[in-house]
Amino acid sequence: MKTLLLVCFSVLVACASANAFPTEREMTAKLRRGMTTHEVVSAFGQPRTGIPTLPGLSHMRYLPPLAELTANKEGYIGFEIELMDGRVTSWRTLRGNPSYAPMTAPPEVMILPWLLKIGLVGASVYGAILAFKRRRSEDRSIIEAYKDRLIPTRELPIEFRFITHETTVKQVIEKAGPYSRRRKLPIDPRIATTGYIYTDDSPGRPAIALFGWEMPFDGAVILMPEYPFTGDSPIRAAFYRSPRPEES
Repeated sequence: MKTLLLVCFSVLVACASANAFPTEREMTAKLRRGMTTHEVVSAFGQPRTGIPTLPGLSHMRYLPPLAELTANKEGYIGFEIELMDGRVTSWRTLRGNPSYAPMTAPPEVMILPWLLKIGLVGASVYGAILAFKRRRSEDRSIIEAYKDRLIPTRELPIEFRFITHETTVKQVIEKAGPYSRRRKLPIDPRIATTGYIYTDDSPGRPAIALFGWEMPFDGAVILMPEYPFTGDSPIRAAFYRSPRPEES
């Protein structure tokens, strides 16, 4: 849902920012003598007369779509630029009746990008809240596994099923490769009966060390060694976060 909203909003922003036919004020504000052909095209797009490539005197004419000549009065209908050897020397305003009037979208169309932006922000906030809740739930499950000395061998990926309570962190690294993340998880000191470290925040809280091996699609194997949580410490418990392909 979040991805769909982002794509829709990006498309609408791109459409809204695309160069519409310039008004007379925009034309005079952007044009200046000495501009190159490339600079003119960058400012106004392709002219009706094509892009001149030969040296000497040339012209570039810009006219709006006929559907935008909706003002029933004499007025601005485009402009013509004169160039010498690929550089602007002068320009003139073209006038006629009916004249150019920029098309405006209905209010319901104008408000759509804002609704999409609100939806995107809402989806982002919802995703952040959901991720926070999952993290809290996961931390509780990790603490329960630590407390019960649980190693769910059958749930672990095949390359981690050799782990037992006698396996050390160093042995896991030798067989499964280096861990991708190490963090401290605050814990009730009554659970960590064999010792604990402290968190880095102030004041420090009792914590255990977690070693994580990240998997595709947000999956992970998280190991909890015994105190003092070093490479030679045996594994006390393990937790497996199942992949979530739908969030890839």
